[in-house]
Amino acid sequence: MSHQTNMGIKKGLLFLMMFVLALFAAACGNAEDEQGLEAGLPDNSSSKQEQPSETVGASTSEEKPKIQARFSNEPVTVTLYSHYAAINTENDVQALFGPVMEKYPNISIELIKGRTLYDMLSAGEIPDLVATQHYHMATLLPLEVGIDMTSFVKEYDIDLDRFHPQVIDAIRTYSETGELLSIPYTLNYGVLLYNKDIFDRFGVEYPADGMTWQETIELAKRVTRLDEGVQYIGLNPGSERNVVRGYSGPTVSEGGQEALLT
Repeated sequence: MSHQTNMGIKKGLLFLMMFVLALFAAACGNAEDEQGLEAGLPDNSSSKQEQPSETVGASTSEEKPKIQARFSNEPVTVTLYSHYAAINTENDVQALFGPVMEKYPNISIELIKGRTLYDMLSAGEIPDLVATQHYHMATLLPLEVGIDMTSFVKEYDIDLDRFHPQVIDAIRTYSETGELLSIPYTLNYGVLLYNKDIFDRFGVEYPADGMTWQETIELAKRVTRLDEGVQYIGLNPGSERNVVRGYSGPTVSEGGQEALLT
């Protein structure tokens, strides 16, 4: 999310919106569901099994029919909680899940409103899906509501190559063992906003696409000055946290007693 400013330049950084809890095979009506394995809940019996680390490959022609056979036409309601992810209306749900619900009309998505995630977890009510920004992963994962989806990705032949590899790599950093604890569904890129009048006033060229931070800083210096009693500030990068977010890094130590950023 970018914030406008009336100063010279403001640069935002990208943040990720992603699913923390994933429901795979929502329309599955076989014995796995009958055994009580709820989507989004850790399965203690299988979580300790060694997960495959190789890149997901294509399923064989024999495997795909087996996967399709596990789906049924039974009505399925999937609960979705938006944890600061800007999914607030049914239109938002339709924009994200419309193609899935069109292909599988027996699946419906219920957007949970009027409750906090923490209240639900305290009551033992686990949403099937949680959408959130990557910034909140550090606070949600200690609640032990995430699962490693590596085996699901392999079993259902989900092509991770469709995603930017840096995004998948960033997700794996949330696990000490490189687990895939979420699936990205959108990227919001930061934008560089600048006031043309200020650049025109001082005869400085406008910012260009693809500038590095260092190039941006050097350009901002040229429009940072006191002129006719007005102080012009060339660059406002916002909170230091915005800079750190791009690297998924914390600003303080785990105990909260020592700053990690100067």
